[in-house]
Amino acid sequence: MGLPPLEIKRLSPPGGSPFPRVILVHGAMDRAHSFRQMAKLLAPVEVIAYDRRGYSRSPAAPPGFGVLGHVADLAEVVRDRPSVVFGHSIGGTYALALALGSERPETLLGVSVFEAPFPDTAWWGGWDADRAAVARGDFDDEWAAGVAREFMVRLLGVRGWEALPEQTRGARLRDGRAFATEIAQLSEGYLSLPLERLDLPLQAGVSESSPERHLRGAARLMDRHSGNYYCVTGAKHDAHLGKPAALAEAVLQFWHAVKG
Repeated sequence: MGLPPLEIKRLSPPGGSPFPRVILVHGAMDRAHSFRQMAKLLAPVEVIAYDRRGYSRSPAAPPGFGVLGHVADLAEVVRDRPSVVFGHSIGGTYALALALGSERPETLLGVSVFEAPFPDTAWWGGWDADRAAVARGDFDDEWAAGVAREFMVRLLGVRGWEALPEQTRGARLRDGRAFATEIAQLSEGYLSLPLERLDLPLQAGVSESSPERHLRGAARLMDRHSGNYYCVTGAKHDAHLGKPAALAEAVLQFWHAVKG
């Protein structure tokens, strides 16, 4: 018996171009809705996004569902029609994994990523938990909610977190199970990115204030693949929110190059 379908959102305006479409993949503790401004700026291209399994409105994932499941979900979304995939943060990691995997759909025409981290234990912060157990899904929801809250507070600050509506905070805390599992699995080596297999058009971007782990990821891509690389000035990791026009411009340029 298969998993329930994902929550997929068509973000482009009416009359969007059908070939190829752009699929936007969000990162950890995020959701499809965060791409709404960027999607408007991608007109007239057809744009869709989806809540990754375990996040926001997509169904909760079974215990242990993680990085390979997220890649498989993306493959199903792409399989429908010729597509260019843009992945933000860990969404970009999954986009690269799909491009490098043996089950890559023929409909995947190119991959654009922004600050996509590579699986590497040394790049992730410490937890008061056994990572191997977390990767298996062996943890309780209260602990996962605490991990989610810690992440959001680090992102927004205490005041910013507490200013969110109670319903929004509750939804973010429920995302903790999906978040903890995928981070643990990435650090435990559940996913590999054999870049020597990359034979699709590639675009990769970083922000002006990109943290070291994301710069190292971009450097690894540049070392292995002669793709298109760019930096968004005045941006942070959340450039899809803070600088959506710059990201949209880059993705449109890539879309035109892939489309030919």
